[in-house]
Amino acid sequence: MIPILIVDTDAGRRATYEELLRRSFSIGYAADTAEALNLFRNLRPPLLIVHAGIEGGSGVALCHLLRQEEQGRKAKILLLGEDFDESILGRDMAAQLGADDLAGLPLDPMRLRRKLRDLITELAGKAEKATPEAPAQKVSQPVEITNETQQASSSGNAEAPAFCRDLSPAERAAAGEDRLALIGRLFENLEKLDYYALLGIPRGAAASEARRAYFAFARELHPDRFALYQSQTLRQAVARVFKRLNEAYQTLSDPEKSKEYQIVLERGESLRLIRKERGVEGPKAQDTQITNPQARKFYNLAMTALRDGKVSAAKMNLALAEKLAPGHPAIKSALEDLAARGQG
Repeated sequence: MIPILIVDTDAGRRATYEELLRRSFSIGYAADTAEALNLFRNLRPPLLIVHAGIEGGSGVALCHLLRQEEQGRKAKILLLGEDFDESILGRDMAAQLGADDLAGLPLDPMRLRRKLRDLITELAGKAEKATPEAPAQKVSQPVEITNETQQASSSGNAEAPAFCRDLSPAERAAAGEDRLALIGRLFENLEKLDYYALLGIPRGAAASEARRAYFAFARELHPDRFALYQSQTLRQAVARVFKRLNEAYQTLSDPEKSKEYQIVLERGESLRLIRKERGVEGPKAQDTQITNPQARKFYNLAMTALRDGKVSAAKMNLALAEKLAPGHPAIKSALEDLAARGQG
């Protein structure tokens, strides 16, 4: 029988899984993200069903965390969600969410069987193609830190950052020593670095350079990457660092704010630009231009997800909005801004 881990707390769906799958699968259940990670690392099932709204965190975040592990990259994941419209969403969107395929709810037994059958076929095909010498794994490159940032953030102390001490070996390996060191350097020096030094670009750099640097950091340090880690100290450090990186980007990419910030720096008043913004209560600034009501709804959901730091959910809703209002400038701009975020 094929081992399958089902991460879903709904009792009604669990009864459906038992009825549909027990004759062909050896089923294990997890009620939340922590239990799911523990079972996956111990049982190493090749197939998973994950509900997007599981307890203890987002099912999407769980998928991305699993993909950071070697066995997780080999497994096949079917992601379930109430808002998944399979007539619009396909496997490209599933890949962005860290899964192999998507299925909407309520469950359709025939569709569920077909999707699982397809994933099993893909697993079998992958096993047949495997060679004794596996190809080298692609490793994401760490963000390059400039000399200015290195000098400013160097503390002369080789001791690991405090937030590393309560990381499990699996989480530490998934995060990577270079990434943890980068978080430590930035976190310890947040109040010593101006926005340019924080992003690792020269003073007076163009907005395009700030954008490029920010999205490079976003690939490595977005809070979504660490959402399911057990270390609260690490999660808090990442959130604070990324909030300041975003603050730097928002300032240096805006011509008016950038000019104001230059004056603040020249006067030696502060390393930050702090001012009250108007009209930030809600995602309605651009959405009034979106005439399609469904597209506008998904756009608003995406903006809300962004404010909550849920980049994967924002991507999904923006993709839905773009399908309903192709080429709309507000949606297109938001998709471009998200292109480099939340990568697993």
